[in-house]
Amino acid sequence: MIMEYSESFFEGEERCGYFVKPQIKELWAVELEMLKRFSEVCDKHGLRWWAMGGTLLGAVRHKGFIPWDDDVDLIMPREDYNRLLEIGPQEFTAPYFFQVPATEEIMFRTHIKLRDDRTTGVTHEDRNRDIHRGIFMDIFVLDEVPESLSARRRHRRRTHALANRGRHDAFWRENKNPFKRLLYGLQSLRMMGGRTPAERFEMFQRECSRYAGSGSGKVAHTSLTYREAVVWDRCDWDEWCEVPFENITVRIPKGYDNILTRHYGDWRAIPECKEGGASHDAIEFDAKTPYTEYFKSNC
Repeated sequence: MIMEYSESFFEGEERCGYFVKPQIKELWAVELEMLKRFSEVCDKHGLRWWAMGGTLLGAVRHKGFIPWDDDVDLIMPREDYNRLLEIGPQEFTAPYFFQVPATEEIMFRTHIKLRDDRTTGVTHEDRNRDIHRGIFMDIFVLDEVPESLSARRRHRRRTHALANRGRHDAFWRENKNPFKRLLYGLQSLRMMGGRTPAERFEMFQRECSRYAGSGSGKVAHTSLTYREAVVWDRCDWDEWCEVPFENITVRIPKGYDNILTRHYGDWRAIPECKEGGASHDAIEFDAKTPYTEYFKSNC
């Protein structure tokens, strides 16, 4: 069901000293629709999820998007994430697209993206790729990780190495420049042999979940920015609640204060410099034009 918005929702306005343009409001509306659909699918299958990163910060500090933010970030426990990988391609049908290497064969990415094919939304790295390029939200995984700092460092090195191998394999397949194909091909073959992006994704997921069920008191966002700032005490994620987020509600962990403090430091303070503070570097988007049409006239 399409949500209804008042005309005022799409008006430009100043929030926290930053002017939110009407075009950004259109982007947000698409993402809110996508988030609502995601929540419905998770409810249907009993899957747990929470807002994370800038979306979590926006939920508790702004009761909605951070005014200078441009996307939605969610995170799921490993068990629920794996289940979503199974059901996602069947549940998210047109106009949505469940984007993982199994559904987008030439692309390697370490996490799930959900896209709206009625729109255009790309970062610089995806602009010229032959993939689905609608407005998106990111879905990450929360994994158990070792309590020992040295063991976490070894784990992190292994996950980063696998991610790099996957990227090189994908770059080799999609690049049309002969020199770059040779370069990435040699790197890919040198690092344990070339594999498909889907195979690399499976290898990466196995390594990230190496400590699943270990009973560790530590968990981490392993799928993209695995570093000490995103390693948390498991108890911070044990309970959750729903809070307002623009015109819907989102789920947040009750330990959000500890989570955000570790991630951002003094998260309650509004930064003075807000330009360039969005999640992505100059995302290119059009909330009303499908990417299949948009790139015909914006090459």
